[in-house]
Amino acid sequence: MTKMTKTERLSSRDFPLFSISAATLLLRFALYTTPLTVSFVLFFGTAAYLDGDVPDITWLQRVTISAVGFLPWLLAAPTVVLVGFRQTMLRLSWVKRTAEIVVLASGVFALMLLSMTFVMAPFWGTTIDVIMGATEFRDWIWDILFFIVALLAGQSFGMSRRNAPPADLGLRDGKIMARSASRVDIVDIDDVIAASAQGNYVALITRQSEFLHRATLAEMKKQLGRHGFVQVHRSHLVRVDSIASVTRADGRIKDIHLHGGRQLPVSAGNQEQLRDMLRTGHAPA
Repeated sequence: MTKMTKTERLSSRDFPLFSISAATLLLRFALYTTPLTVSFVLFFGTAAYLDGDVPDITWLQRVTISAVGFLPWLLAAPTVVLVGFRQTMLRLSWVKRTAEIVVLASGVFALMLLSMTFVMAPFWGTTIDVIMGATEFRDWIWDILFFIVALLAGQSFGMSRRNAPPADLGLRDGKIMARSASRVDIVDIDDVIAASAQGNYVALITRQSEFLHRATLAEMKKQLGRHGFVQVHRSHLVRVDSIASVTRADGRIKDIHLHGGRQLPVSAGNQEQLRDMLRTGHAPA
């Protein structure tokens, strides 16, 4: 294989918040949402007990009834949080978000029906038809509220992670943890031949591919300068020894050509530094 074998996906051990596996993220969110579900059970079970909606019943029995009703949320809550987190990290349009939320809500409702059929009905010694007949809209309000809270929690968490500044720009042992909205890649610095600003990101360019990394070009310049990179344009950093040739016009360098075929412009303000580094023998003038 080519040098691309040095570029690998980040594992959950290396960077826990961006696990490759959705199942792993689901388990992580379950660690946060399970206490919330238990809190809902205790709160609503106690409220119903104090309200006396079912006479001659102990507090423990009423809480148990609430626990049976909220049982589907042990799976539904982390799933809803995960969807909200994913939507925010990927910056999905409101149309796609709405469609996903509708599908998700339908899935949660189906999960509730399954729980009523195979858990609640046997627990009460009755049938799903009897339970549905005795269920009013107000009985679903807390489930709707829980759905909204879980979705907003996931979106809030995703927004905080998306806007958080990367710690030390992700450089570690000669590698860069390139973080984009949807994934994290470990990129070997030795494979990078240039870095170009792209909005809120910097594209780390190798001979075979590009990897978006959430940082500014000024921040990357401080980190990559020690690895033989020079700024040739306000939007581009280049590894000097990756320059294959230059194009001159009107007595100055207009463009540089990198190994791999990529061509980048050179601004007038970066001429002197580029010439100095080329004269050291790092690349042909």
